[in-house]
Amino acid sequence: MDLPVWVVVVLVNLLLLGAGLILFLPETPVPVGRKEGPRLVDKYGKFLLAAGAVLLVHLLLVQADAAITSRLPYHDLTPQVDALERGAVPSLQHLWNPPLDYFFSIVYVAIHPWMLYFPILLYVLSDEERPAKANLLMFPLAYVIALPFYLLMPINNVYVYHHVQSPVFDLFPQLADIYYSFTTVNNTFPSLQVAFAVLTANAARYSRNRNFRIFAYAYAVALVLATLYLNIHWIVDVLGGLLVAGVVAVFTSRFISTERLALQRVKPTPEEAQHTVERAERLLGRLRDALAERKLRGKPMLVGSVAKDTYLRSNVDLDAFVLFPMDVPRESLETWGLDLGRATLDDPEEKYAEHPYTHGLFEGVKADVVPAYEIADVSQRMTAVDRTPFHTRFVLRRMSREQRDQVRLLKAFMKGVGVYGAEAKTHGFSGYLCELLVLKYGSFRRVLEAGQGWKPGTFLVLDMLEGTPRFNDPLVFLDPVDTRRNAASAVSSETLAHFAESCRAYLRREGLQFFFPRQLVPRPPDELELAVRRRRSEFILVRTRAPDVLEDHLHDQMRKAVDAVKRLLERHEFDLKRASYEVGGRELLILLELPRIRLPDTVTHTGPPVRSKEHAERFRKAWSGHRDARSPVYEEEGRLKVERLREFRRADDLLRAKLLEYDLGKHLNEVMREGFAVEAGLDVVDEDTARLLTRHLNRKKSWEF
Repeated sequence: MDLPVWVVVVLVNLLLLGAGLILFLPETPVPVGRKEGPRLVDKYGKFLLAAGAVLLVHLLLVQADAAITSRLPYHDLTPQVDALERGAVPSLQHLWNPPLDYFFSIVYVAIHPWMLYFPILLYVLSDEERPAKANLLMFPLAYVIALPFYLLMPINNVYVYHHVQSPVFDLFPQLADIYYSFTTVNNTFPSLQVAFAVLTANAARYSRNRNFRIFAYAYAVALVLATLYLNIHWIVDVLGGLLVAGVVAVFTSRFISTERLALQRVKPTPEEAQHTVERAERLLGRLRDALAERKLRGKPMLVGSVAKDTYLRSNVDLDAFVLFPMDVPRESLETWGLDLGRATLDDPEEKYAEHPYTHGLFEGVKADVVPAYEIADVSQRMTAVDRTPFHTRFVLRRMSREQRDQVRLLKAFMKGVGVYGAEAKTHGFSGYLCELLVLKYGSFRRVLEAGQGWKPGTFLVLDMLEGTPRFNDPLVFLDPVDTRRNAASAVSSETLAHFAESCRAYLRREGLQFFFPRQLVPRPPDELELAVRRRRSEFILVRTRAPDVLEDHLHDQMRKAVDAVKRLLERHEFDLKRASYEVGGRELLILLELPRIRLPDTVTHTGPPVRSKEHAERFRKAWSGHRDARSPVYEEEGRLKVERLREFRRADDLLRAKLLEYDLGKHLNEVMREGFAVEAGLDVVDEDTARLLTRHLNRKKSWEF
């Protein structure tokens, strides 16, 4: 039986929707549930309302089109357009044939309506904010531009003016009523269908989904050709649609630029900023009260990113210094500082830099209370943190309000690509270094333009100096507060190279994924087992108990352990392709990937040159009849050689026997002497190693997920 036309339309859209999700949805889409709902509404709600309002206004105007245009002063320009084009579009009728009729009709009546909503759904599920908002913005912006022309310059469809039946209505006559429910015959200039198709392709260029980008480009070309082939639009209409698309594309590229959207997500709102300032004042007030109660001479001071207003919305840390006079003994400074921290913060925890300080919570926000000396000049520095107040004052004095937002962008970018933080885990860029870079180059983008070319040995300075000191660090940025210090000393060669690569990648194709990358989701053990089987290499896992120390203290030791493992393997002729490690759980894990885990039973042992008669004779006596010799001593290329039994044929056996002979770091040495396990082959795959294996096998950068 014949189905109602609206049922057919719904079924076709459901079919296209399912096919689109199968073809284009990424492997790890954003989960849509009650928890995600408010976030999505906050992010896209206004844009969806604007698009919905345009649709409602358009439907009302379609119904009232005849009544409105009859009361407005207008002149039908269709004859002039036809004369201008000299029948170019109607002449396409001689190309009409069944295959092309079907193709362009399906593009026009099925693919085009589907592409008005499917890209938005795809981008939302893929967590691609910029293309989603670009797609949503095109509806209100393009319609506002086109509406005056529809009301004051009505131009009829080509097929209506020339009294021909377009192939689309020959093939799908039942769609005529639905078609004219959404448009009228005299609203052709500019072509919104063309504008929307081109703007859909424009939004797709912001997407990481390469396959969908190609499809969107092809769809835009096919839709433009379809409107002409089917005799629906004039060439003038198409040009008008392209012009509208160009104007809207320029506006949206600025309104929803990557940096603008990123800043909206990382910059605190005025209300949040006010709450943070008030909370910081209360912390300083509590410290003043604690000092007064104890009759101690000290001045609380807020330092760090909150004091300089360069902090990220998701990373509010209150750094409160208590500045003591220089005549206070060092021991008293440390004792008083810890006492003030315990009295001020919730869940206080003692931590160590050059001297101890207190970390905890204040009104639910992370906070540090750090004792330091109040000095008049950095040359009087008595502890490493004494210069920090000078950093705060320097940045507040030199940095403009606009540059503070540029610092936020730089910090968010560095966090996203994994190079932010001077701690041992990252060996990256500190917050103060980010501020200095923006002060030097002026903006986030200019820092990236400079950073893409940085190599080990790069030397940076904010102000010209005479007689600058020398440093051997990969990146040098002289601290303008204390020029004896390298503010970039924590940055390693690997981190510097990774940052330069990240800069080049962003400048080639910017995107929010550099600021907010998808989190790497551990693959199930059965998938990992299959991946390990298919890998043209073999795996070894070293695991031991995690010591009861701060995670940050372990990273340098784990790197030292990996270097020791590499030296041990190479000494015994095993090649190491890659190594990864993981800390933070109940166990410490070191994953090793080798081309092969087993070597031949024998190895060629090379002795002295034949001409060294004394040494050669000693070598012959030592290996003649030796229990490990597997061949007579022989001469080759002027040297004595013998095939001997290899001491360790398997790399895992070597690690079990020899690893503890190397210095792995204080805490690793202790726990590994208590016991460690070495596993090989598929035994390395289990729930505990899923995250490490997934990260090791994944060769993509964080912005490529």
